[in-house]
Amino acid sequence: FGTGAAAIFCAALYLANYGRFRLFIAAATLLGFAAFMGGVYPPVHWLAGHIAYTMCHFCDICREFRWIKVIFR
Repeated sequence: FGTGAAAIFCAALYLANYGRFRLFIAAATLLGFAAFMGGVYPPVHWLAGHIAYTMCHFCDICREFRWIKVIFR
């Protein structure tokens, strides 16, 4: 998947720049990806994990209520 996505990305860069592949655009894209992975991704990933854990815990608690068992019988 990664190789295919990279090929499509390179083709899009090539077509968007009128048939020229410019190295500074590819370098800027890689720099943006690195900045995202180093800065934005870790806290968002941590937050998403905690939200998922909380939702699973909430569903486990709700599953024990009698009226939930009656509704979803």
